[in-house]
Amino acid sequence: MPEEAWVVVGTIGRAHGLKGEVEVVTGSDEPLRLGPPSVYPHPDGGVLTARAVRRHHQRVLLAFDEVTDRTGAEALKGLELRIPGTERRRLPTDEWWPEDLVGLTVVDPGGIEVGVVVDVVVGGPQDRLVVETPAGRREVPFVAALVPEVDVLGGVVVVEAPDGLW
Repeated sequence: MPEEAWVVVGTIGRAHGLKGEVEVVTGSDEPLRLGPPSVYPHPDGGVLTARAVRRHHQRVLLAFDEVTDRTGAEALKGLELRIPGTERRRLPTDEWWPEDLVGLTVVDPGGIEVGVVVDVVVGGPQDRLVVETPAGRREVPFVAALVPEVDVLGGVVVVEAPDGLW
């Protein structure tokens, strides 16, 4: 499958315990979805088969059938967990994947171009669009009051910026 057809759903962090569990950093709103029956490709050509997933304090821990000890878990640090884009859940019409927003032209309510979305910061009180403008990068809270329209197919996002943002 072409590289662009895969989607990163998490990145393996440090090992946890002695039985092969790893911490996973994910932006998912449902991180337990990373667990069974998920199978992830491994760079060596093999696979990692999710055996169990659980929350531990503020972390998500994942165990694989192929990894049974701490040494094996430590070797996975930094590995991106990927799934085919076709296996992503369907989004409601008023939600978008961050990568769908990157590259959109940002215009004000009058249609005047003010910049381009270069990143989306997920998390915190709300997600934020990072907009590259002639005056530098600006972050815009991704809320309906400030971002009333997103047209991914048209390549445009309308931002009603408060005074002084641009």
